[in-house]
Amino acid sequence: MPSGAIATAMAWVEALHGRDGGALPEDHAAMLIAESKRWGWETITAALGLLIGVAADQLTPGPAERSAPGPNDQDLIHVLVPAVVTRMRRIELAEVPDHALPTVSGIVTAAALGQDPYAWRTAMGPVTAADSLVFCYTLWLLIELLDGLLGPGSFGGIVAKVLDQG
Repeated sequence: MPSGAIATAMAWVEALHGRDGGALPEDHAAMLIAESKRWGWETITAALGLLIGVAADQLTPGPAERSAPGPNDQDLIHVLVPAVVTRMRRIELAEVPDHALPTVSGIVTAAALGQDPYAWRTAMGPVTAADSLVFCYTLWLLIELLDGLLGPGSFGGIVAKVLDQG
């Protein structure tokens, strides 16, 4: 996955993070559009899927933790998927209508199970530009959850470490 596509995907999510009903500054919006055209929305969506997987890795137990019995062995997937889908439904985004919520659930479930969310989605047929927005908003909510648990800006640091290792 090209690091430029990952950076562009993160830039889209960061633009959503500052969303307050106002528009992006014209130069920033133009840069995002140009970079998105450069990589193509399919590659940006794949990058979003990769980032969703990184976020899910931080929020779900790894294989060793899942197999270790104990009093706190509840599978976090049963908490994570409903939390994201419920939050998405409550904020009522025009870009993510109710009929797209099963896709949100599938994206998060695939990631929580260690699967590539983009590969999961492409197995059902061609990915559309609307799917790209669903991926983007799903990542946005996962980042909000992570930053709420670990502190503001935590996900950016996690992504930087992952990119340095790759």
